[in-house]
Amino acid sequence: MVTPQEMDRSSAPRARRSLCFCCVDSPRRLSSLPQRAELVFYDSAHARRTPLGALHYCLSCPGWSKATSQRVVYSRWEMVPLHRLPGFLCACGGAAQTWAPMEPPAAAADEPGCLTLQVPCGRQVDTFDADIIVDVSAHQTLCQICRGEGDVVLYRKAAADLSDHSEVFVMPDVVSPFDVFADLTFELSKINLRGAVADALGKRMGAAVWDVHARGERGAPKAWRGEKEVVHYDSQAAERTCLGHACHADCCLQPVYKITSERVLFTDWDWWYPCDEPLSLCCLPCYLVRGVARELCCAIGAGANLELGGAASLSAEAAAARAARDKSRGWPSRAFALPIGRTAHYFDIDLVADVRAHQSCAQLCRNEGDLQLCRLGGADATHDAAAAAVFTVRHVPEVFSLFDQFSYHLSTMDLSHFRQNAMRRDVAAPSLAVVHRS
Repeated sequence: MVTPQEMDRSSAPRARRSLCFCCVDSPRRLSSLPQRAELVFYDSAHARRTPLGALHYCLSCPGWSKATSQRVVYSRWEMVPLHRLPGFLCACGGAAQTWAPMEPPAAAADEPGCLTLQVPCGRQVDTFDADIIVDVSAHQTLCQICRGEGDVVLYRKAAADLSDHSEVFVMPDVVSPFDVFADLTFELSKINLRGAVADALGKRMGAAVWDVHARGERGAPKAWRGEKEVVHYDSQAAERTCLGHACHADCCLQPVYKITSERVLFTDWDWWYPCDEPLSLCCLPCYLVRGVARELCCAIGAGANLELGGAASLSAEAAAARAARDKSRGWPSRAFALPIGRTAHYFDIDLVADVRAHQSCAQLCRNEGDLQLCRLGGADATHDAAAAAVFTVRHVPEVFSLFDQFSYHLSTMDLSHFRQNAMRRDVAAPSLAVVHRS
């Protein structure tokens, strides 16, 4: 995992050179700024890109993105349909107003269609507090894998951002996206949710649990051992049998799992199943042309990022329908599936309230099994539906040894006071019933 570096804000004047020929390079003298106590996880202006990534950066000219431990700063192109461009040019982008109402979320009627051509007419710079981020994921297309880049998706409590009401924010074309993803999720895993999980289990047991003010949360902060975490399981570094290594070669495109003392990280491939819609193969050239246009054009690429954000925030009904469709898919469709990208997700280990293990007959030959983590919902923005209550870590070597380790970790939650209170309420319930009858 890449260690985040401290931001260097020295008092010496410094000019930043632009990487793109269409960006204005202003060598003006910078005012002296005090050093800021924040960790910079990613800054697109100083990212070291591959030669193919640098060429794409100059051709597409994407927006600026910067993520720190305190805030997220970004710039976005303002897109206008082509038929409305003359009006913006004649009015110079519209009359400037000193006072204006807060812009509401864009309505569905204002969204462009699939054949609407949009052009950039300006850029907007905005920021939001890092404390409103509740979940992070990362996504890579096949073209981004070749460039060593990807998109990092941030899920937010958007009510605390007055200028942008979207729940999903996309940082496009991030260099080494999974390293940035690992740093951001490590920061999120510092949130202590173990007390909330214990209260939820106490309510399920029937104990009396009272809510408190947010600034007076019960329980001490999560104990930290510096900036380290204990890795319980890593599917890429796990010791396997010869048959297990053959089944988990890189060409097999197996999912990647990593379980630590603070979080659970997993990466899976995104697949396209042509057998589900055979007629879609006729449109394959159109799909390829659209994909290349989205990669090279900032106007179409911005729409692709919005589409990614909308797909990442699927409703519970849509997620359940997709899970049912994947479960009912036959072996011919699975055999002719094509990879189109990969996505990384995360959830806090504090959400795990129960653990199980399962081993099939085929896994006995490889000395592997499946570890099933039973979670409580409400704190995972990407997989918060009832269908995602149990997360399965597939093909774990020596699964029962890892199960024993996790079961001991869960037994230290200390639910004895909830048990005592629930039993007291159970004892008092029949007595109250007798008093009411008399």
